Amino acid sequence: MSTSAGQPDEVPTGPLSVAAPLDVPMRTITTVGTGLWALGLVVTTIAWATDHLPVAAPATCVAGILIGLYVVRWLRRHDS
Repeated sequence: MSTSAGQPDEVPTGPLSVAAPLDVPMRTITTVGTGLWALGLVVTTIAWATDHLPVAAPATCVAGILIGLYVVRWLRRHDS
């Protein structure tokens, strides 16, 4: 059921329901993501050096880092 404004009468509960959106700055999320790509680069480089992974794995991490750095810089310029 819903109210006249179209909003639900009650907030759904349970392990898969979302009661409120996350209130985290995009710059923080992007910075953490870029750091995780850097950690992945360390791990995949070690695995590549020991012939467990192809060179594409560390190269993918480098691409993730470069994109992350670009987005962080863009967010710093355009964040109000």
